[in-house]
Amino acid sequence: MYKSKIDWTKPTAQFLGRFQPWHEGHRAVFDEIMRKGDISTPGSDRTSRAQQCLIMVREMPLNEDNPLTFKEIKQIINNDLKLDYHNKYDIINVPNITNVFYGRTVGFDVERIHLPEELESIESTKIRAEEQHFNRKFWAGRE
Repeated sequence: MYKSKIDWTKPTAQFLGRFQPWHEGHRAVFDEIMRKGDISTPGSDRTSRAQQCLIMVREMPLNEDNPLTFKEIKQIINNDLKLDYHNKYDIINVPNITNVFYGRTVGFDVERIHLPEELESIESTKIRAEEQHFNRKFWAGRE
């Protein structure tokens, strides 16, 4: 049986995406999510009550645009976050969520994290293409 790394009763942020692959832009958003909820952050800069984060990986068919399995994505994210955020996040697989709706005033906020241009402009498609080129070049003639 799966045992969650987070306390499901604590205020929790949600971070939803494909993460194909997880990159420095995703990490910057995650860092900002955690900073906004950090109770040690003084003053009005703290805009969230979240003390932890649930990373939700959208289930996508494996193809050129989505070459990584959930297991691979989870391992990459864990390798990046585990030292800095031990027991402050969990990663789950969710359906291919395409819309998020809510009705009247609800008990949560929806907030966009704005990053510097050099991080906003990161494109996973280019990262995947570079990795595939490297892998093809590295493995050429070694099969």
